[in-house]
Amino acid sequence: MAKITFPNDNLHTLDELSAWLHRQTEETSVEIQPGTYYGTLQLEGLECPSLLLSAPEGAVFTGCREFSADFMPCGGGKLAAHIGAGLCPERLKIDDHMKTLARYPKYNRDALLGGVTDYADLCRRIQDEKDLSGAYLHGLHEHEWGSNDYFITGRDEKGPILEWVGNNNRGSGFKKDCVYIENLPSLLTEPDEWYYDRDAGTLYVMEEALAPGEHRIGILDRLCLLSIQNCMRTQITVQGICFTDTDRSTFQSPWERYLRSDWAFNHSSTVDIRGSANIRLQDCRFENLGSNGIGIFGQCKDISIDSCDFRSCLTNGILILGDPDATYCTSAWEGEHHITQMEAPGQTGPASENYPRGIAIASCYFYNLGMEDKQSAGVCISLALRVTVDRCTLHHLPRAGVNICENAFGGHTVSNCDLFDCVRETGDHGPFNSWGRDRFWTLRDADDRTGKFGLEKKPYVLADMLEPNVIRHNRVVGNRGFGIDLDDGSSNYLIENNLCIGVGIKLREGFYRTVRNNVLIGAPLDLHATFAGNDDVIAHNIVCNKVPLRPILLNRGYTTRVEHNIFLNTVPKAKRQKLLHGRENSFDTADAHTLLDHLGEHPGFTPFPLEFGKPGAAQPKLTQIALQTSGSSWHIRNRFGKFSTVDEQIRSYTGAPGTSGLYVLHVGLFSPLRRYGVQPEDILLALDGEQIKGADFDFTRLSGRGHQLTLFRKNQTCILNR
Repeated sequence: MAKITFPNDNLHTLDELSAWLHRQTEETSVEIQPGTYYGTLQLEGLECPSLLLSAPEGAVFTGCREFSADFMPCGGGKLAAHIGAGLCPERLKIDDHMKTLARYPKYNRDALLGGVTDYADLCRRIQDEKDLSGAYLHGLHEHEWGSNDYFITGRDEKGPILEWVGNNNRGSGFKKDCVYIENLPSLLTEPDEWYYDRDAGTLYVMEEALAPGEHRIGILDRLCLLSIQNCMRTQITVQGICFTDTDRSTFQSPWERYLRSDWAFNHSSTVDIRGSANIRLQDCRFENLGSNGIGIFGQCKDISIDSCDFRSCLTNGILILGDPDATYCTSAWEGEHHITQMEAPGQTGPASENYPRGIAIASCYFYNLGMEDKQSAGVCISLALRVTVDRCTLHHLPRAGVNICENAFGGHTVSNCDLFDCVRETGDHGPFNSWGRDRFWTLRDADDRTGKFGLEKKPYVLADMLEPNVIRHNRVVGNRGFGIDLDDGSSNYLIENNLCIGVGIKLREGFYRTVRNNVLIGAPLDLHATFAGNDDVIAHNIVCNKVPLRPILLNRGYTTRVEHNIFLNTVPKAKRQKLLHGRENSFDTADAHTLLDHLGEHPGFTPFPLEFGKPGAAQPKLTQIALQTSGSSWHIRNRFGKFSTVDEQIRSYTGAPGTSGLYVLHVGLFSPLRRYGVQPEDILLALDGEQIKGADFDFTRLSGRGHQLTLFRKNQTCILNR
């Protein structure tokens, strides 16, 4: 056995260690001494049967290159230091403190996207800027599904010329009131900011930030710190290493649009694993990273990530991603159209071996991720088989804690986890989010997302899914949206023994979902666009909410069974719902605040332990949770028709960009709206450019001629004139 310490007399750098490891043919153990090591450890095609890289007293792998620079006053309240031309840093430290790239509006860690303004204000702010090249525009996706980011390459008569980086699978649009700009010299106004002149090689800071003289500069210029590629024959264990301070990938690496989920992916990862097996990362820390913490790509198997800590990173904690060629149908979104077909119904499961399988994530902690990339998660899974996420705590995240992008290839288990304080900066999903936009989803009609043709789709629903997914014994806490959100065809799920507080469980188009023995406090079970023949079972749950069950569009022929549930504190009209006719469900009253102390008192329900997440990790502050009042939308009926205000349920069902406007339930026979061409399921957004805010809208304004009505229909904004 080869056993060494690092560094030693012969090996001083990570490059030298990499070269030495590639020469080993016997079991190898490397004890890494305390210290900070700059660079990338590259392990590719190793020949040794096993490799242990351990840092029992702690060691740091960093992407931060440090050097000294002399700052001198340069006028205008600024200091300048010449650090060399052509460096192009995007993340930077001074005296070991992270600084903010000059931006507008100014950074506020507690604000959406760190502080935003509207696009018109931003254009006014930079209208006198002579050269906009090199600047960046950041925005929230127009439907709040994530973020969209842009290079600014110049200016024309309309304003800044934007080049989209492509970091979304559902279009390049952005909310005009949720943008910020960075990396222009005129934006440097705050002590914690910096700006680098690429041509002159000069770094600028505000004078009140530093005293003139020599300071330590750290440029975060590495994306990957540990690369493991084509190591199928070597069992690799990495223990006790801290990975920190890497470059940001948003503008450095290409984005790829995969299949039919909402997501585009950037492969850049601090620990990059490809085509390898039998890898274990244990007790490692991932902090202040500009890309994915860990990326597992292609044909990987038997990867274990145990007791690792992920904090303060710009994007995903762990990204698990197969290749598109692993599926038989690789179609993606074309604008708002989803076009697919069952070209070969007999071709089921994976089409190649290029997908991860057997990935185990246990006792990990995820906090404050997605600091820049809002379409991110603690754990994101796409085109993989048998991924387990167990005993993890995931919180303070902009979007989902755990995200599954499609049904292919299933077998995933999320268990014993604690998910809270998620969906902080996006909308229309939950702390757990999934899609099932596989080959069957839009058969017969590319634009149908209302649960039609269920019986014709059902024979193909499991063509890409080998095994069911299991969501078992998790605590999901929130105060908006949905807790466990199975969207757009998510099928073949077992959801049991979960505690949802302030958020519920949603089932949209899909088949074969069993929801049993869960506790929902302060939010409902949502059923959206239910397929005919769906075979969902909802049984033995406790739901404590005024409206325990909220269906939106039950298609004829649905086979959902709702039975043996305990509905607490339900309003009388909810007991008469169609789904409950002829089923054995019980109704009672209870104190929501003490319900968890009395779960064993409800016949038919099996109590479960109320301990979740990584032992010793942060806990949700349950006393501060504002419980939803499901069914809070206002219904309006008048001679113009029947309408509803837009709540989170209607927004999710329609794909609307927000909760403003009025949802059309029915258009009156003699309604002036018929002359506009308004249809049921439209959302009225504005009249003559003035926003329709909800229940207070004056409908009589629609009676005259010469008006312009803006509405949302089938994922698109339309303008109707009369």
